[in-house]
Amino acid sequence: MPQEVVLGVRKVLEEQLEVNLSRLAASDDFSKNINFFFDLASMVDVEIVCALEEEFSIVITHEEAGNAHTTQDIVELVSRKIQMRT
Repeated sequence: MPQEVVLGVRKVLEEQLEVNLSRLAASDDFSKNINFFFDLASMVDVEIVCALEEEFSIVITHEEAGNAHTTQDIVELVSRKIQMRT
């Protein structure tokens, strides 16, 4: 996985959530404990998706976002989207 993608995703998450994610593991699953990545009722989640799209010049669908539950899922999704545009 390209290091710039990992660092970019972490930067976006830290900025949008306004927290230090240095202790975050790639396998941490947000779907069960804080349901953070994509919940249609949450503007924070929409802002995260928009920030990722802007940071990496990609488009993330609702379905793709809904299937991303861990940091690793998010990084892999962003990486796939970057590869698709080249």
